[in-house]
Order: sequence, then structure tokens, then C-alpha cells
Amino acid sequence: MSDVELDEPVDEFYKAPEKKTVAEIISADSGDSALDRYKASLLGNAAAAAQTIIDPTDPRIVLPKTLEIVHAGGVRDSIDLTQNPEGASMKLKEGVQYQLRLGFNVQREIVTGLRYLHRVTKMGITIEKESYMLGSYGPRQEVHHFNTPVDTAPEGMMQRGKYKIKSKLVDDDGHEYLVWSWNLEIAKDW
Repeated sequence: MSDVELDEPVDEFYKAPEKKTVAEIISADSGDSALDRYKASLLGNAAAAAQTIIDPTDPRIVLPKTLEIVHAGGVRDSIDLTQNPEGASMKLKEGVQYQLRLGFNVQREIVTGLRYLHRVTKMGITIEKESYMLGSYGPRQEVHHFNTPVDTAPEGMMQRGKYKIKSKLVDDDGHEYLVWSWNLEIAKDW
């Protein structure tokens, strides 16, 4: 991402939690019933979570799957992030309320502080820069989904056109799980 960086300003007071394996978390404070319930909600079946491997050939903890545009009528458009998403395109009707929904798997270990960042440019000018904290997730076979807050697509003749979006999926430890550029067209109609 040479021409447009997505780095977030670092909060000098935030300290990422100490990295622990699933096995260490399961064995810690095993007599505390409230903590055991919290661990069960995060990990589900703890023994299965520790062994969750979606793709044995992929060493990443987070495996991005899809990026979708969702509106009141359902999923309108999507990008398959398992293939090379570089340069993919989606279309959005002007003035419509929508959300981006990110689908991803977590394997092997817990991911902490997962964030989705993106920078939107039109004709080389930065229009918007966003950072969404997705949270922490335990490994499981099912796809995790995160919806951004509802937003409204720009409208009017000057707002229509193609926007270039540079995106990054990163965690508290600085691991970049996917960095890609994609295009969004704002049009008068679908």
C-alpha cells in the first residue's frame, strides 16, 4: 500500500493483552465458574476449539472469506476474499442505506483486537478513512461475521462514479491477514 497508507494512529494508553494459547486460557483459573462460563461463550467446546484448523496449508490465524454490501433487501453484492480480491468491484445505488459485512474464519488460536481499516479515494483525493474494531474471536469451524454500522451512500450527480478503496484486516499483534484494493461504483440505479 505504497500510495495510501492505512496505519491507525497509535493510542499511547492502549496496551494489547498478553498473547496466550487456547490451552493456557482453558487451564487458567479453572475453579472460577463465572470465568469458565465466559471462556465457554468465547471458545464454545474448548477441546474442539484448540484443534480447529480450517486450512492446514495456511498458517494465518484469521482467514478472510467475504466482503458483502448488505441493505434492507439483503446482500446486494460481494467479493470473495479467498481468491485474489485485488481490483474487484461492487456497485451501490446512490442514497441507499447499507452496511459492509465481513466474513472470516478463525483457526488455531484466539485472535485479539481484530480490526478492519479502509481508505476511500475518488480521483486520488481521500474521501473517507475508517477503522472498525471487530473484537476478539476464538477458533471455530463456522464463519464469523461482522457488520459495520449503517451508512448512507452519497447521492447526487457529483457523488456518482467510481471510488477506489484500500482495505486491511489486522490484529493487535500487527499481523496483517489481508491487504487489498477494490472498487465501488455509486450509480443512479442498481
